[in-house]
Amino acid sequence: MPQAQETRSFMFPGYSFNAQPLSVLFESALAFTKSLAALAAAQCDGTLGTRIDDDTGIVTLSTGHGIETDDVVDVYWAGGVHYGMTATVATNAVTVDGGSGDNLPTEAATITAVVVQEDWEINFDGDDAQIIGVFYRNPSDTGAKAHLDLLDSGSATIEELDLVH
Repeated sequence: MPQAQETRSFMFPGYSFNAQPLSVLFESALAFTKSLAALAAAQCDGTLGTRIDDDTGIVTLSTGHGIETDDVVDVYWAGGVHYGMTATVATNAVTVDGGSGDNLPTEAATITAVVVQEDWEINFDGDDAQIIGVFYRNPSDTGAKAHLDLLDSGSATIEELDLVH
């Protein structure tokens, strides 16, 4: 098995990451990048108007939110995230249900609902992976949050992560 001295340096606008040299054994390295369409945060800001239970509620969103019935959404608030929820839309009142994560906050809590981006598929054998790195950046909102849900080929969650800028 090949062995090499590996040093990585990543440069992003306003950020740099430098790792100390590390001797590693490897067969190959894969690198993927994905740029997602920008989301206007105000379009999905709102409040949790009715909290039915830990994973069901009715959120009131601003006009033009763009969420449609049967969309899968993540709901963010200051204390957490509940992800993978199914949306049912009645104008600006959106019922969210199911999913996983933190229990929904109390009624009247300020939330942000975001349609999940499910369009990125990378196929590799996770048993062979030694390290996975994820970098998230939202230049228009340095306090923005994101959520990553790693799924197996049968759509079961392997690992999920909350990401912050």
